[in-house]
Amino acid sequence: MESTGMARDRPLVAILTPHWGLGTERGAITRQVAGALACSTDVHIITPDGRTPGDHRDSVFNVHRLATSESDRAELRRDLILAALVASSPSDDYQTSAELDRLLDLDLVDPWSPATTVLDELRPDLVMLVDHRNVGGLAAVDRYDSGVTTVVLALSGDKGHLSFSHFDPVVKRASHVLAVTETERSAIAARFDCEATTHRIGAPLAANSSAFSEP
Repeated sequence: MESTGMARDRPLVAILTPHWGLGTERGAITRQVAGALACSTDVHIITPDGRTPGDHRDSVFNVHRLATSESDRAELRRDLILAALVASSPSDDYQTSAELDRLLDLDLVDPWSPATTVLDELRPDLVMLVDHRNVGGLAAVDRYDSGVTTVVLALSGDKGHLSFSHFDPVVKRASHVLAVTETERSAIAARFDCEATTHRIGAPLAANSSAFSEP
């Protein structure tokens, strides 16, 4: 890990991503963005993935695996709950209850706890949160330093995916938001009134269905 007492030649960016790899479209986009950042910064990937905790080098990336993986079952449960809410009561803004929020976060927040220790050791100049729903990653960042500059790679898809107020703090905390398509960028800018700080990055792979009909 980076020594906090040594001067740096380049800025250090920590990317908190639920998964690290090329097995999914989201993973491919995350790696592409990380690669672009690696042209001018030292990029450290922090992920709950892994069978055993440890650090290793992956191409130009320094990867810190927490081995506290977010379970596929928990992610599926969250997605099914959100889909059910959309189907039962169409709305532009879903205000969920505290009990439902806890159910949405079950097994998806605690895996990020060790990330705070990694951030303490790295002392990053910038933190990127992958996924606009990454409340566990945001909590880990705020435990480290609630004032550190953050950016969000939203991967939020269309307007419907942004309609849950429970996840709003992830985007609201960010100084800039990166969107894959113009549809996604426009939806984020409209919901959070952040036109100037929401940017379409134009990744060639789609994180959401709207990308298939856009250049």
